[in-house]
Amino acid sequence: MTELKPCPFCGGHAQCNTDYDFGKFPSSIVICTNCQCSTKLYTIDHVFEELTRKEAGNKAKQQAIAAWNKRAKEKEE
Repeated sequence: MTELKPCPFCGGHAQCNTDYDFGKFPSSIVICTNCQCSTKLYTIDHVFEELTRKEAGNKAKQQAIAAWNKRAKEKEE
């Protein structure tokens, strides 16, 4: 699993919450445990994409983590 960066606003610890049974679609979101800022809720239609519920949840989790870890002004290496 990719490590979450600290919150870009307060520097707090971030937590990824993945729900493999969110209604019809598995979903994932990253939330700062200090100031409660978050990514959007990422959901994957596992039926349309022909993925298992677990695969769809893992895909949503990776999307949420990538969005959280993206920073506007990062130096390119």
